Amino acid sequence: MTSNHYIYTTIHTTGKSHHGGYCSDSYDFYDIDEHTTRTISVPSKDFIRNHCDSDGEITWSGMEELSKYDRLCSGSGCCGCSIYRKVTKATLKKRRNIKAEFLGDESSDEDTAPPVKAPIPFVNAFRGRVNSTYTANPSWYNTPKKPHSKFDDPIYRARVSQIPCNSGSNCHRKDHPTKPCYYNHSF
Repeated sequence: MTSNHYIYTTIHTTGKSHHGGYCSDSYDFYDIDEHTTRTISVPSKDFIRNHCDSDGEITWSGMEELSKYDRLCSGSGCCGCSIYRKVTKATLKKRRNIKAEFLGDESSDEDTAPPVKAPIPFVNAFRGRVNSTYTANPSWYNTPKKPHSKFDDPIYRARVSQIPCNSGSNCHRKDHPTKPCYYNHSF
């Protein structure tokens, strides 16, 4: 269909869904009962010919055809959740650029430039409090850095040093300069 026409619908959505993404590990089931508006592309000329009156209103049979069952979850559907999107009102509408139409029709007015606004002056909202806060609390900006990796953490190294290495004294990473093995090699 043409991109100039669309169907403006009011939809009543009811059903049940869940959080957690996939249906196999779903949790927190919740009921859905909401009213929304949505634009739908026109299915075909036959649909408009059979289900639209002269004012652009879609008939009851057309709204039933636009209504559908759907799932919000992204899994296989074994959870049994589904929603029903029932179209309660539908109207055929046409996209148009109202501003361009008005300016084209009403070209007798003189084009004027919009008024120029003066820039808003910058106001320092902190008024020096930032410096006094940081100087009064040097621990805010001198906090120790966290290790980048769990292997750099001394607690991890102490815990792992009690576990015997699988390779034993033949471990090729026992004395490695950049990637050492932290497991116990003396057993």
